[in-house]
Amino acid sequence: MEYLIGIVLIAVLGCAATVYFFYWLPAKAGHPKVGRGLAALVAGFFVVAAAGLVFEDELFSKSDARKLLREQGVLLQDDFTIQANHSSSAPGGDYYHSFTLHISAADSKRVAASIRQAPGFERDGEPLPDSYKYGPGRYDGPPLVRSYATAAYLNRELFQPHGVPFAPTYRVIAVSKTSNELIFTDFNK
Repeated sequence: MEYLIGIVLIAVLGCAATVYFFYWLPAKAGHPKVGRGLAALVAGFFVVAAAGLVFEDELFSKSDARKLLREQGVLLQDDFTIQANHSSSAPGGDYYHSFTLHISAADSKRVAASIRQAPGFERDGEPLPDSYKYGPGRYDGPPLVRSYATAAYLNRELFQPHGVPFAPTYRVIAVSKTSNELIFTDFNK
């Protein structure tokens, strides 16, 4: 926790120093009004950027959800509601994002059919083992797309390495077998 407080404190001090620099430089040249204007502009930029980070979950929209699903070949044709959305990141670069949608029965059937008809569909599958996702060879190789069923969900899983030193993308789309619920999960570790 102290580590995070230190990072936030350094960021705030850096922003304050930058704002002061944008005031001080024109003021020293004899233009204090220009300095105040530039400082206000730079401070406004920092406030908007910080608000975007703090309220990222609240600003998540249906078009964001459609875009993330489309990247894995899942197209929703009917209207849906966002039931939950959560994202978080850690100082080490780990990122987690998950959202739950209530979709129409027709979309639920369509997505379930596309997962069942995918090449290599596994009726009693399991998620990729952690040794594959987080092991030494996780940075190299072609993307892996798997489709499988568990007791409660039909899943489409994407594992895409990006080369050293970038974290691979690991995404799972799960469609409930009993309700019109779709869960999207994205891990980058």
